[in-house]
Amino acid sequence: MSGSIPLLRKPITAISSKPHISPNNLPFKDILSSSYYLNTCPQAEGIIQQKVKAWFQKDYSLAASIIRLHFHDCAVRGCDASILLNYKGSERRALASKTLRGFQVIDDIKAEVEKRCPKTVSCADILTAAARDATVLLGVTFDVQYYKNLGKNMGLLSTDQALYLDPRTAPFVSALATQPDLFFNQFAVSMVNLGNILIPSTPNQKEIRLNCNYVNP
Repeated sequence: MSGSIPLLRKPITAISSKPHISPNNLPFKDILSSSYYLNTCPQAEGIIQQKVKAWFQKDYSLAASIIRLHFHDCAVRGCDASILLNYKGSERRALASKTLRGFQVIDDIKAEVEKRCPKTVSCADILTAAARDATVLLGVTFDVQYYKNLGKNMGLLSTDQALYLDPRTAPFVSALATQPDLFFNQFAVSMVNLGNILIPSTPNQKEIRLNCNYVNP
């Protein structure tokens, strides 16, 4: 496929600390900072990119798994890395999460980041950045074939195929199947929207977990 993905190599966006200002009174653009880790952990971007690439070279299917992991995390109460928590009754152990994979990639990244920048980079930001880099590594094999398959009645799930059969959504499927640039743009917009779901508004609503599988003691 030709074209480019608009979210290529955008910096990690993190919640910055502004103790003299109440986050409740700030718009999202002032709470979030795309340069936060450039100052607090400049190695973070490189570590994430290198680790994702190394795992991708071992198993290229992990790229799609990481993107899916990010979606499952953000779709439930926002991008808080709750999908990574591993305990009885957690999202990770739910029936809908049984086929999720790629947790070891995030664990590997987190371990290395903690060595370089202890207690600095959140698991949520690591997962978000890993999904971004995984998309880049797929290279555009990241295409509109999914929508073309729906037009051929080859949807993997009945719920997917219904998108093409329903007159309310069929035009969107056709448009995305025939206009790759439209798909890439809409994908980028959707990823940003996912990242903006229920952003913590106060500092005590978040923590930098030392291990992404568990909350801090």
